[in-house]
Amino acid sequence: MMLSEFPHSVFVFDEIHAYNPKLVGLTMATAKYIVKKRGSVMFLSATLPTFLRRIIRREVPDISFMRPSYYNESDRRILEQKRHILEVKDGDILSNIDFIVKEADKAGSTLVICNHVPTAQLVYKELVKRVKDIVLLHSQFCRRDRNNVENELQRSKLSHTDSNYKPLPKILVSTQVVEVSLDLDFEQGFTEPAPIDAIVQRLGRINRYARATQPAKVRVFSSQSNKDNTVYTEELRNKSLEVLSSLQNPLVEEMLNDAADHVYGKGYNHDNQIEYNEGLHCIQIKDMVAGTNRDWVEDIIKDNEGSVEVLPEPLVDEHNIKKKEGLIIEALGLCVPVGNWRLAQLFRENRIDTSHDPWILIGCRYSPKLGLEVHNTNDVD
Repeated sequence: MMLSEFPHSVFVFDEIHAYNPKLVGLTMATAKYIVKKRGSVMFLSATLPTFLRRIIRREVPDISFMRPSYYNESDRRILEQKRHILEVKDGDILSNIDFIVKEADKAGSTLVICNHVPTAQLVYKELVKRVKDIVLLHSQFCRRDRNNVENELQRSKLSHTDSNYKPLPKILVSTQVVEVSLDLDFEQGFTEPAPIDAIVQRLGRINRYARATQPAKVRVFSSQSNKDNTVYTEELRNKSLEVLSSLQNPLVEEMLNDAADHVYGKGYNHDNQIEYNEGLHCIQIKDMVAGTNRDWVEDIIKDNEGSVEVLPEPLVDEHNIKKKEGLIIEALGLCVPVGNWRLAQLFRENRIDTSHDPWILIGCRYSPKLGLEVHNTNDVD
């Protein structure tokens, strides 16, 4: 039924640069199929490296590219904006808590971005001891609590005369979730090292509208606190830091696009190219014919990718009450997404109760301010 709607429809793939190689391949295979069925595709990105443009043009030959032009007055104003002064600072984010507190005291609002949820929680726990107005946002809140946090943040967009207006918090500690969909405008920022395209997205939440009289200061720490490299590889983080360190301040938009090309160079390495090809060649027409039941997506996406929503043990009673009252959507809104790789580990530890629908995560902590803390409640802090 869905396939019947493809002809003459328009499909928008946003932030194509942020996908891993296998999902880029899967996306391009989908785009090719859509075009073959007389649909239209559009790709959007704040930073589109040259090698990705080549990939898109190769798979969708008739596609045209649009980018800001200095010949257009409104485009030129954006391209020439100098919104940020970027500094690479030695050390990791946890060893610089004193520095963050000191600098945050000088500004009305400060954004602090971490690469991992546990790091964000640790940073928040340290900062909340010394800063009153501080908020935490990451992916491991239940839907209800995350919506509440995001709605509170978005009130800063209202007019000062609106009774619902609320300024941004003194400090927001977040993870990558702040990079998408949230229209926020902080005065300064601190971030863990990340790929150049992720850094550009983070910059987009600081001095977003260039209203400040001076460019905003953004510090990128040279080291990542968490030794887990599954989110961003060390090689890509270091290469991005090297290129960012070479840029002249204050930054302009065109400079950041050129920096992305320097980081990604010719494109995927050998292993990434293999992953891309697996995604690109996965779709077979026979897999999408009514009457077949083959989960081809599961074949192409690794077991450690994606997530499953589970119910934290501390929320079980509330979930059961809402479910008994017929508030099914509200009950499901208490679930929290847990990555498949983490889920496999929890299964090995016998901490997933599959007898309940949804599954229950045993021996964890949960609070509306901190979100899910996966470590066992018997562990010593």
